[in-house]
Amino acid sequence: MGKNARKCYPYRPAMTQTELESKGIIRTCKNEFDLVKKIVPSYDINSGEIPSLFDANYTFAQTHAIWNATSCREDSDKVIAAYKNPIKAFPAKDWYEKASTQQYQFCLHDKGL
Repeated sequence: MGKNARKCYPYRPAMTQTELESKGIIRTCKNEFDLVKKIVPSYDINSGEIPSLFDANYTFAQTHAIWNATSCREDSDKVIAAYKNPIKAFPAKDWYEKASTQQYQFCLHDKGL
């Protein structure tokens, strides 16, 4: 016989972006976006274009700020998608299965049982 186990999963309700931000699960990214607007006013953060860190049109500090703001938004978007639907609770469970003939023979011969 072999013991099997399943981990428990607690219930997790679906949450909106506002709820996730208020609970501190995701950042608002406001500071990152404000910094981009301050040091790179000509850059459109909603364009989706991310310059290389070594782009000649921007200083390293500017591209670093853009990368931080963009990655913050992408990280938040992943969490928002994960929390879009609730997760049902599953209790932990242990159960036993009868060993197959091959498993049984392995234990008898190779383990000296």
